[in-house]
Amino acid sequence: LKGFAQTHKIVMPGVGTTAAIEVLLEDDRPCYLIRNCLSLSEQTSIYQDISCRSKDTDNRSKPCMHPTPKTIIFDGNQSTLKFSGGDNIYNTLIVQTANDVLKKESPQKSHQFLTSACSTEPTTMSAGVIRYHVPNGNFPEHIDHCNDNSWVYLLSLGCSANFVVKGPNSEKQLFRFNSGDVLVFDPSSDAAILHGVTSINGDDFPLDCPEDFQQFRFGVQCRVKMQRQRT
Repeated sequence: LKGFAQTHKIVMPGVGTTAAIEVLLEDDRPCYLIRNCLSLSEQTSIYQDISCRSKDTDNRSKPCMHPTPKTIIFDGNQSTLKFSGGDNIYNTLIVQTANDVLKKESPQKSHQFLTSACSTEPTTMSAGVIRYHVPNGNFPEHIDHCNDNSWVYLLSLGCSANFVVKGPNSEKQLFRFNSGDVLVFDPSSDAAILHGVTSINGDDFPLDCPEDFQQFRFGVQCRVKMQRQRT
């Protein structure tokens, strides 16, 4: 496995764990992997909201021989939840929590994300969820090609995933994406950040977690378009 370029540990008030930022792909547009970004209570709140909104309520149905990742479908037969502004649990618990950690990462940093997005509120955002079976759940490596000045905040819930990222000028990096971690990255064609899931670890999930966290991995992707900062 390739090492991370930088790691910064930050103790967040009121949180019993230490949030650690790992900056990936330093030779390209950096990805920010925030370890322990959400507490188990916050993770459970997100999952409860997903379950309440989802039309697919039976997560324990017998899997097929070679199960594939399943996109969770919400009311109205929509694969994503769409919000105007930031008054929703996905912004409050995922986006803003990640931003609070990133803003504390290092004031002298000049990364584009830290200087342009952390102090702004979302204008629009969407949230989609993919459920992965243990152990062979995977998602092919791909580039998002989302060119609307948005950023992606990807939360992992449940069993950990073996996740890969690669930039145009960086070597491929494989890491264990744990429950409560958040990956923040630029999804544009220009950034060209390749990413994907290779497999799921069925023996690696939080203690005292919901039953579904012990059987599946859930990838919660928030795609956020930020307000421009006033000058």
